[in-house]
Amino acid sequence: TKRLKEVIEKHCRLDGKVAILESSKPKASEREKWIHKKAKEGYKVIICNPRCVETGLDFVFEEDGVTYNYPTIFFYQLGYNLFTLWQASRRAYRLIQTEECRVYYMAYAGTIQTEVIRLMAEKQVATAAIQGKFSSEGLAAMSNGVDPRVRLVQAMIADTAGSGEEELQGMFDTINSVSVER
Repeated sequence: TKRLKEVIEKHCRLDGKVAILESSKPKASEREKWIHKKAKEGYKVIICNPRCVETGLDFVFEEDGVTYNYPTIFFYQLGYNLFTLWQASRRAYRLIQTEECRVYYMAYAGTIQTEVIRLMAEKQVATAAIQGKFSSEGLAAMSNGVDPRVRLVQAMIADTAGSGEEELQGMFDTINSVSVER
């Protein structure tokens, strides 16, 4: 996480504006207060594991007449618990949210992380089918035998996503649109 912090600060011109929320500190009961403090101090990015923020926290909040907002979430680490992923990805979606919320999943091709994303995508597909929730894209993809989430991960693993960033972004957009419907 320290290396990621350095990269973000350097390449996004956010020197001193990136905080790391560690799993061991602050304690879970103090995390929301910690996030509020960092927001007031001007931090623009908070790096953390999804398990640290799966419940009880808001990434958009009002305090003393000021709205603090973290509408974009990047996951570069995932576990195997679909519930944790869903919960953590919903921290920015609140009634007072006025900005578009986006969730991104990052991984290096050829690593175990791509396998984790593949597994999580398959779990999402199975859960959506059990719940009877299908998007038009999902139904079309299922009629072709491959859900867009699975295609995305297959492209990442096989490194066939070279057909264009737009196609890759479209696959991520489909994943997020299915998640938003929940």
